[in-house]
Amino acid sequence: MTTYTVRLLKPRFLPVIGDKYDLEINYEIVDTPFIGKDKKEEIDNTLYGRIVVGISGTLQSMWQLEGINLKKVLVELAKKHITNKLLDGSITEKEEILHTTYNSPNECPISFYEIDYHQVSSFTVSIPEITDSRFESAVALSANIIDLRDNINAIFGEKFGGRLLALPQERALNELSRQCENEAEFSFRVVSLCSLVVAIETKCLKISDNNGKNLGSIDKLGVFLRTNFPNESTSINEIMDSISAYNQLRRMYPVHTDRARGVLEAYNYFGIEYPINDFQKTWEILLQNYHKLLSNLLNIIRDF
Repeated sequence: MTTYTVRLLKPRFLPVIGDKYDLEINYEIVDTPFIGKDKKEEIDNTLYGRIVVGISGTLQSMWQLEGINLKKVLVELAKKHITNKLLDGSITEKEEILHTTYNSPNECPISFYEIDYHQVSSFTVSIPEITDSRFESAVALSANIIDLRDNINAIFGEKFGGRLLALPQERALNELSRQCENEAEFSFRVVSLCSLVVAIETKCLKISDNNGKNLGSIDKLGVFLRTNFPNESTSINEIMDSISAYNQLRRMYPVHTDRARGVLEAYNYFGIEYPINDFQKTWEILLQNYHKLLSNLLNIIRDF
């Protein structure tokens, strides 16, 4: 088991933009056994990062947070986020998470009155050893995908109302980080991923009756994005092409067959050689493409 000490440095609020408060925190992650011994060794075993924790004005009001209590809660949310990222091996130099009424409970989950703000803000995280390094990349990707989906729904909900990305079944998110050692596991994971990609809530996609008549959920998303973000045509085309490829890939065996119309074209779109020999590597390629799709989508709606 590996233990890390996390030090949070000088939390500060960023300038308020719109109806949202952002707390920026620089942090250090130190391999605990090296603390207090040789200074150079401690520095060599320290990672440095930055996290921005945001909260919408509506949620801030619901949680009745003001002044120092707002800062206390955002610091605790940052600590929780960093802990989870360390545990699943997906921590990066820059982290960002937004809390809104669409991804948070109605009541504040943190007892901020019990927090001593003057206490040095450091904490430890113990991580069990990973016994099989082949799956580290997929675990990290799946954690980042979940964060991206959560942020997209939070921001979309604040700006347009409702969730954009649906969850067809809870286990779909669990499938993302599981291994693919053989064809049966790969087929099951891919069908689950593709169903997740194309699960779009259309009730919140406000488009004109003429544009939306007789359109499926994927086409409605395309119309909505092109209508509301006319200057982002290149990114939108990339997003829609990727979603369409996942939709085609849903027809693969065992749902239909790998020879079904569109399946081989989808493999080609993702740069996957057929027939597949390395199922885990191919699975990671599909996760990487979904991560890129979500990142593009988040960048578009965040700047609206």
